Amino acid sequence: MRWNIFRTKILTVENKEYLKTKLVGRLTAGGDLLVTASSERSQEANLREARHKLASLVISALKRPKIRHKTRPSRVSKLKRVESKRKLSLKKKTRQGYFD
Repeated sequence: MRWNIFRTKILTVENKEYLKTKLVGRLTAGGDLLVTASSERSQEANLREARHKLASLVISALKRPKIRHKTRPSRVSKLKRVESKRKLSLKKKTRQGYFD
């Protein structure tokens, strides 16, 4: 099955450009997206499967990644970290033997 992403009227210009970057390895020089299906014996069933594969491919390619917002550790979490480091340091100090 062949579907040209640039000639379709379903997608906006921004979505077409985004699809072009996401599916760059699957597009032909003319901008056609090729999808094949040959698991069924009938041509009709294979065409139905190819349409389903095409739809899922386009939908998954159009999903934009979530924007990650920087977060800082809270004051309490910093205090807990420093306290646990202090306890571990104290435990290791008590294990050391003093040789004179």
